[in-house]
Amino acid sequence: MVKNSKSTATHKITRSPRRSKNPKSAFDLKNTKPSHRKSSIKDFRPDVRKLILGIVFADIIIVIAVIIAYFKISPQYQVPNTLDDLAVKYYENVFYKNLTTSDKYTGDPQAALEKYTNRGLSPISLRQILLQTKTSDSTKSYLEKYCDTEATSFTFYPDEPFTRAAYHYKIDSSCEFE
Repeated sequence: MVKNSKSTATHKITRSPRRSKNPKSAFDLKNTKPSHRKSSIKDFRPDVRKLILGIVFADIIIVIAVIIAYFKISPQYQVPNTLDDLAVKYYENVFYKNLTTSDKYTGDPQAALEKYTNRGLSPISLRQILLQTKTSDSTKSYLEKYCDTEATSFTFYPDEPFTRAAYHYKIDSSCEFE
């Protein structure tokens, strides 16, 4: 007779502790003085690392927003842009329109503008332009605050083919910013 025997074998698994590449163990690093240990962002927990990176990113966004706001709000940058807009509005919507509808030069602006290509039209003060263009009261008061409206002048130089948009101009600005 053959005896049915069950053999049970127990295996004992033992693991050796992992050796780090660093000769000091993790326990030794925790117990060292902070002045002897270099800290980096890798030493923090992932949630603290995300918080630090979020704060740095938010600060960068704030600095960029302040720089953009300075350039949009600052009179040193806004007044010249407003003067440019007024020059375009005046020449294209007032001067050229009046020239082409005038009884003296109907239909042929080239005959009227040809002699002014090199020397330019007579200078026009900012005050005259503000009176002749449709400009809001807030823009008028803003320009009057920073510019001398009589001393600031615009000189227009017509260019060939003497169309509505064929010109260049020069602004003699008398504006002060504090």
